[in-house]
Amino acid sequence: MRRILAIFLFVLPFLMYAQEISVEKFYLAEGDQTANEHGTEQFDQNGKRCALIRIATTEKGFTFEGGSLGITKVDDNHTAEVWVYVPAGLRRITIHHPKLGNLYNYEFPVALQGGRTYIMTLITGKVRTVVEQDVGLQYLVLTVSPINAVVYIDNELKTLGSEGTLSVALPYGRHTYRVEASSYLPESGVVEIGQHKVKKSITLKSAKATLSITCTAVDAQIYVNEQLEGRGSATCSLDAGNYIVEVRKQGHRTQKQVVTLAVQEYRKLQLQAPEPIYGTLNINSNPPDAEVWLDGKNLGTSPDIFRNILAGNHELELRKQGYRVSKRTVTVTESKVENVNFTLEKGFSVDGEVFTVNGVSFVMKPVQGGTFWMGCASEHGSDCNNDEKPAHRVTLSSYYIGETEVTQALWKAVMGSNTSYFQGDNLPVEDVCWDDCQAFIRKLNQLTGQNFRLPTEAEWEFAARGGNKSRLYKYSGSNVIGMVSWYSGNSGNTTHPVKEKTPNELGLYDMSGNVIEWCQDWDGDYGNASQTNPKGPSTGSRRSARGGNWGNEAGWHRVTSRGSAAPYYRGKDSVGFRLALSAE
Repeated sequence: MRRILAIFLFVLPFLMYAQEISVEKFYLAEGDQTANEHGTEQFDQNGKRCALIRIATTEKGFTFEGGSLGITKVDDNHTAEVWVYVPAGLRRITIHHPKLGNLYNYEFPVALQGGRTYIMTLITGKVRTVVEQDVGLQYLVLTVSPINAVVYIDNELKTLGSEGTLSVALPYGRHTYRVEASSYLPESGVVEIGQHKVKKSITLKSAKATLSITCTAVDAQIYVNEQLEGRGSATCSLDAGNYIVEVRKQGHRTQKQVVTLAVQEYRKLQLQAPEPIYGTLNINSNPPDAEVWLDGKNLGTSPDIFRNILAGNHELELRKQGYRVSKRTVTVTESKVENVNFTLEKGFSVDGEVFTVNGVSFVMKPVQGGTFWMGCASEHGSDCNNDEKPAHRVTLSSYYIGETEVTQALWKAVMGSNTSYFQGDNLPVEDVCWDDCQAFIRKLNQLTGQNFRLPTEAEWEFAARGGNKSRLYKYSGSNVIGMVSWYSGNSGNTTHPVKEKTPNELGLYDMSGNVIEWCQDWDGDYGNASQTNPKGPSTGSRRSARGGNWGNEAGWHRVTSRGSAAPYYRGKDSVGFRLALSAE
């Protein structure tokens, strides 16, 4: 009995710890650089880089034996892992654990290589120390900006999603990452993968330099490597490198400078204005005394020599009343005289004329001569008054008429004062009688050397109808009064700036509405006979007026509607006028 008890007491400790450990998995961790990187690599006694065995476990207290080659280092300071560094070429390993048991002389299925990482999964009869789906692998989730960046995990290229995100399952342990993008500074580092998912946001810093450019000429164009960046000043975000910065201006000598920019450098650069390059134009015309316009600016009259003209291409026009406008492109060359000769053709100017008085410009639109039915013609049906009858044939020569009613700005430029009720430079002048208009025209003609006048009633109606381009509208430019006219239904009981409504077929504004317009004629009845350039009765007590005003109902705004008043009548706030000019 004592013998049996002694044997039992001897065997009991063996039974308690006889449960052996076995290896479930052992494999090379492709792409894992832990054993090959500074800070996590180890060297054996011969100075050679060790192999690393990463054993996934939450248990502590393991010991390891490697036979004659030995074990270089055991590191159990990692989450759910023990790292065992062994010499390259080690063939077998023995593992002891006071609770889990022993693994004797486990022979590796592959030859261990220095600088490589291997994964070992251990099991016992009752306890699995590693279960891959919840212990051995875990996700690294990266959010990267910019979204077109390139990401490497353990030196392996990974593809970002459309929103700059990456999710990748990795074995437990340390993993390297590197993020790169063009024009950004790269970022690299190490992440520790354990039992819990790791999230990390990476925002790369721009590697671009900033170049701030200013020029003393605010209208000069700034180019960087032939790319327009701004006028007068520009701020550019550029990659490091060499750049050619230029300041250009037409007719000027380009200023140029080469700059070298470093990564993330901020540089201020100030350039002088380009120097002007001048040439000369010698302009002659037949007939002489034509207005010379260069790029829309009146230089004077021909013949003349015009100096200090900027080099380059320019649009040149010669204008003379009674002649067609002549246009051409001229090229001015540095320090040279360009001789330009014009022969003007007599005739009607289809482009119209622009006149400027004391800094105020106004446009006279051409009305090509033609024949029309004046008064209540068939297209107007019964929508006529008795004084609009009978309709009769009228033939007119070509003439010019004001694009707009005379504005208060033009009135002040000629007369020096303004007595209009509603004040505003771009409003039509009003509170003027027929006699006031004649005084204005006399002064205007003295200032311009022209022969401006009021339009005849026939000229006014022909122009309001759209001349030879007429579409037979009821109002001047439309059958819908609100499109072309300020009248009682939309004016708000006031005048409005000219050119806010749609123009008619000839490009004339406000011939229906805004203010009623004086005509040159004495008021009188129509006759049946055809007429050529009629000027109305030779005498009378009232002068004709046309077009309706802001306070009139729609019927007064028809192109055939007639009005009249005594020459001294001012109308307070509703009567103005527009100019006319003979074409020959």
